[in-house]
Amino acid sequence: MRSSPTSLHLQTFFGGLEAKVGAPHANVRRSMEREHKESADSQDEFTTPNYHVRTTPSIEWVFVTAPETHAEPFPTEQVLLSSPEKMRKPLSSAELSARLEGFNSRLRAVGHAELMLEEAYGGRLYTGPMFVKYIDSLRGFGNFGEHCSQRGGEPGRDRAASRRAWERACPGGVIAIAAGRRRGHGDERRRTAWH
Repeated sequence: MRSSPTSLHLQTFFGGLEAKVGAPHANVRRSMEREHKESADSQDEFTTPNYHVRTTPSIEWVFVTAPETHAEPFPTEQVLLSSPEKMRKPLSSAELSARLEGFNSRLRAVGHAELMLEEAYGGRLYTGPMFVKYIDSLRGFGNFGEHCSQRGGEPGRDRAASRRAWERACPGGVIAIAAGRRRGHGDERRRTAWH
């Protein structure tokens, strides 16, 4: 018996995200760290089209989770060199925890569940240069994959790297981004929620 197109769409819908990318790992932080620091593309440089930041997933992981352990200067927004006060700045673990507690106190006040530290990591990663890789994945392996191929990357490897970027962003990034968006409007306010 053949399945109708409608039943196939329902199977996809009810299968959910887990049917597409697999079950989440139990240790979210370790999984996020592994995806950013130990994947095939972790050391591959990329440049953001908006602020012209040239970085890697590994560097961005350290920028967000443990900037105090990084000896060299972090990559900067080349288009903001004349306005350094507008550039992103690393937050120490203590500063990030304090911001997270601020979010959580507001969430508790209105009866919502608190955000986990991993969700704060996801929010900072997404509102920084990693958005390039995450958005490309969410859009179905689009322009960034083509960009990698044009500079000599392997299409199959780039496609897998893009899929891993999707895994990096979930679940924390999506939830944390939503929390940041409720706080204000526009890109600048979203950036300042976590940066």
